[in-house]
Amino acid sequence: MRNSALDNFFDQYPIARPLVNWGVTVVSVWVCLILLPSRLPGMELAGIGPNWLLVWVVAWSVKRSVLEGPLQGWCWGCFRMG
Repeated sequence: MRNSALDNFFDQYPIARPLVNWGVTVVSVWVCLILLPSRLPGMELAGIGPNWLLVWVVAWSVKRSVLEGPLQGWCWGCFRMG
């Protein structure tokens, strides 16, 4: 039985669930963008560090359609290129 305080809150305020979802998405993208230029110890292999934005796109696109994942990757690529 899933009757927690958070479920009650979302039942009482149905607009809150999409806002929380968007907020978590925006904050996670922001964290990945902040981590992108950093080189954390132990995260480099042969002088190449992880592309955190690519990791985010892959993790985000797991539950999306076949077209949404590449489209999001293309959009973030254009965003990064300026």
